[in-house]
Amino acid sequence: MKLLRSVLILLFFSISMHATDKLFFLPQDQEAVSARVLKEINISRKSIVIVMHDFTYKKIALDLIRAKKRRNLDITVFLDFKENNKNSIVDLLRKNKIEVKLITSTLHASFILFDEDILMFGSLNLNKSAFKSNYEVLMFSDDSKNIKKALLFLEKTLKK
Repeated sequence: MKLLRSVLILLFFSISMHATDKLFFLPQDQEAVSARVLKEINISRKSIVIVMHDFTYKKIALDLIRAKKRRNLDITVFLDFKENNKNSIVDLLRKNKIEVKLITSTLHASFILFDEDILMFGSLNLNKSAFKSNYEVLMFSDDSKNIKKALLFLEKTLKK
């Protein structure tokens, strides 16, 4: 009985310490990814940081604006200057008090950090093609090591 209890305790701790990662492939998983992105935007309590090469998907921009108004979230969007300097989404976000920083170096990184708890990363950009027709790979992770690396990237690379 003691051995069984020890094994169960060990199993519980090994499962609870392991991060939950969820991998998606688009376009097959487009509905699941759209739902998950919307869910993460809606349940974020403090902050959302977006790092993208391209952001033209108005539906996601409007979801961000609604979340900002509901909870006064701290939302910052880092985008590639060449792709987005004449982008109406940038104007829409800024008009709604969402901070947008255009990066002059080529920015191909693609990730979103929700409340510094969930990291979404992969090849996905925030445009309709990425969700509906492109072949993309995307992962959601709550692994603290991945989140710390993303935060370090933000601090050392983008916020300087």
